[in-house]
Amino acid sequence: MTLRSLSEALKVSESHLGLLFKECTGRTFRAFLRELRIRHACELPSDPALSIKYVASVTSYKSTASFDRDFRAVTGMRPTDYRHLGAAAICASAPRHAI
Repeated sequence: MTLRSLSEALKVSESHLGLLFKECTGRTFRAFLRELRIRHACELPSDPALSIKYVASVTSYKSTASFDRDFRAVTGMRPTDYRHLGAAAICASAPRHAI
């Protein structure tokens, strides 16, 4: 999902929708989507049998490097460290925003 595809579906300009989104949520659409995707990754089982590449793919990341960068930006740690330190406790402390 992109801001452009959403704006086309709603029949409003991309820039106007971006401004409205930021006004209503306090953050950009891109930041919101990143947090939503990482939150989804946090909710996946922390089973080591699920590769980081698989988790990245399931959360719509095309590269593990992008996933790793965004995961660290949102949670403060790498996905592999997250697995080792107790996924449920860390995920619960990740920033939550009203959706």
